[in-house]
Amino acid sequence: MRIFNVYANDHTLSIALALVMCFAVLGPAAGQPSDDEPTAAKGHPIHDSTQADVTDPSVILTQTQFIYWTGRDSGAEGDSETFLFQPVIPLSKKNVLRPALPFLATAEPDRVTGIGDLFVLDLWITNLAHSSWGIGPAGSLPIATEDGLGTGKFSLGPAALYMWKGVPRNLFGIIGYNQTSVAGDSDRADVNVLSLQPIWVLHFKWGYMGWTDLLMTFDWENDGSYTIPLGLRFGKVLKGKTPYNLAIQPYYEIRDDAPNGWGVKLMAAVVYPNLFTH
Repeated sequence: MRIFNVYANDHTLSIALALVMCFAVLGPAAGQPSDDEPTAAKGHPIHDSTQADVTDPSVILTQTQFIYWTGRDSGAEGDSETFLFQPVIPLSKKNVLRPALPFLATAEPDRVTGIGDLFVLDLWITNLAHSSWGIGPAGSLPIATEDGLGTGKFSLGPAALYMWKGVPRNLFGIIGYNQTSVAGDSDRADVNVLSLQPIWVLHFKWGYMGWTDLLMTFDWENDGSYTIPLGLRFGKVLKGKTPYNLAIQPYYEIRDDAPNGWGVKLMAAVVYPNLFTH
């Protein structure tokens, strides 16, 4: 089954994210005061505990994230588009599951649209006085609807997280995982990729800014070829019984085996502070 074939040329992904953003801004609970706002995670020296928790990947907090980005390679004729559905599901007070399902549309002239491979990150978190760390597995399931949208391989590998919260209004950290193919289509190339996500968030009264949600990759099957995105996210958490996190992030992508690219990433997340609290 092909996804978005009818509307690919009309930027269906853009329309879908616009609807999500409108829901987030106009939702009935957005901005309404609540007596049950989530408390700050242990070690968070930030006054706005809601915003601190929502922007900290080590906090066990149920969320539904909708992320859209458009990108263009240098000299390309059109944009590629990605719409990522990424729920954050607490399995216990110390264990959080982060599946991610992408809907993809490649650039012209040979535009391909459909579902990409399903990625899953499962971390066990330990909180210390001013920091948090976590370990667990990361993996991908080859469910892509088109060959060009996935690897055709089952991949698995170790994952780790570290967050430092000892500087007021700041959050520093990194998430990393290395996926290696363990099964799948023998005619497809093997997978051995290291992914690193550096994190820095600075909180203000108006919202937050930082370097987050940009994934560096190093492909060991291709002589360590790398992709390094650079950019800043600007966002705001709308507090209430159901908080919302809205953000925008322009970025520039440096690649050693392909033309450099640039794009814009948009994110809308719905937060459920009282769901799956265990």
